[in-house]
Amino acid sequence: MPLATLGAVILAVGPGLAQDVVWQRAAAAVQRARAAPAEAAPLLREALRDLEQRDAERQREFSDAASRTLPAKAAARLERARAAYGAGQGRLLELLRRAAEPQAAVPSSPAAIGEAGRLLDRIERAARREPISADELPVAAPTLVPPSLGVASGAATTVPIGAIPQTLKDAADALPNVVEAYEWVRNAVAPEFYYGVMKGPVQAYLEQAGNDADTASVLVEMLRAKGVPARYVRGIVEMRASAITPLVGTASVEQAVRVLERAGIPHEVVLGAGGVASVKLERIWVEAYLPYANYRGAILDAQGKVWLPLDAAYKPLAAPSGVDIAESFGFDAEAAWADYLAAEQSATPLEFLRARLELVLEATPSVSYEGLLNRRAFGTEVHGILPNTLPYRVVSVTERTYDLPATLVHAVRLTAEREGATLLDTTVEVREVLGRRLTLSYEPASDDDAAVVASYGSPALT
Repeated sequence: MPLATLGAVILAVGPGLAQDVVWQRAAAAVQRARAAPAEAAPLLREALRDLEQRDAERQREFSDAASRTLPAKAAARLERARAAYGAGQGRLLELLRRAAEPQAAVPSSPAAIGEAGRLLDRIERAARREPISADELPVAAPTLVPPSLGVASGAATTVPIGAIPQTLKDAADALPNVVEAYEWVRNAVAPEFYYGVMKGPVQAYLEQAGNDADTASVLVEMLRAKGVPARYVRGIVEMRASAITPLVGTASVEQAVRVLERAGIPHEVVLGAGGVASVKLERIWVEAYLPYANYRGAILDAQGKVWLPLDAAYKPLAAPSGVDIAESFGFDAEAAWADYLAAEQSATPLEFLRARLELVLEATPSVSYEGLLNRRAFGTEVHGILPNTLPYRVVSVTERTYDLPATLVHAVRLTAEREGATLLDTTVEVREVLGRRLTLSYEPASDDDAAVVASYGSPALT
């Protein structure tokens, strides 16, 4: 964990104790000491050894950070973090040393064990992530429970697939073949992380950004525009820790899991000897009915057709390269946001924060605003053929469908009430209104109503 964040976490030791093998062992040892003291001494000593190794690493990090020249606010946060660490993990080590004396066959201090247990509970609670804002409800990602299989695999099936949007027909017509259509979606549509269908194929194409479901929609429509049968596959896949990190674009697998949590993407962490070994998550990809024998889509004839799996949304991102402005420059984003809200503004929040930050950077001419930003860059792939396998292991297939289920489509409900009476209550899919201007209009019922509307500065609508 970066030391800059320790002050906010207080007693926490990582992104989640449930994913930390060292802390799992410590909690299990203390629990055994409470229930069966005669069996606990070896477990306590093993847990103590691991915690002391962890403590040595933390102390080196603290010393290294303290040796640097830090802004005043960063230095103060470091001291608070160090004090909090001593009150939490430092105290826990003292208690376990007392309870696990080498000469004792059983834990020698029931009081120390009791306090250690209570302290572990406090550390576990402190390690839980708080919502970004006080008004935000915690996000609980859905569990991985596959429903019954939809369309069975096999030969192409004649099904109504609806009209192909003209925008995507034109885009497909501009590309000479199926391979280039796939490569365009793979290399042009930037990855985003949210669950379900938010934008739909047209908006994802126009923004050139989307998650797995919306990116799959772009590819499906372009393939169909090329005369290729295409369908959606929804399933549970497993990615190694080394693969999930670049896919999400984070510095650690724990941060990648946090992104999945915040996005509400169903997932499950698979622990190994050294921590997180892999992550199972729900994903949507595409199957296209293509001649496989002849260069996987560079079609020479119609022989050897198969349902070929394609995931154009899978594109590893470059490692994070931004700068922590709070730690490096003492920039207080919360104070800047409070100033923005305190007065009428003509600038957007981003423009305001950028201007405020550029004032801070005037003292460091060698650093520019652009140089502080993280880049979500991903590499392009042009192979001239379609890939013949998915870049991850498929655990199970939930469903194969020719349209994404309505349960995955985000919707927004608009309501208006007056004196207990409902004036407006309508629900629309987000993909139908995203990128468009919504107007709530009012038609006066009488000339008097029109005069009232006009008196508030708006002309009457007729």
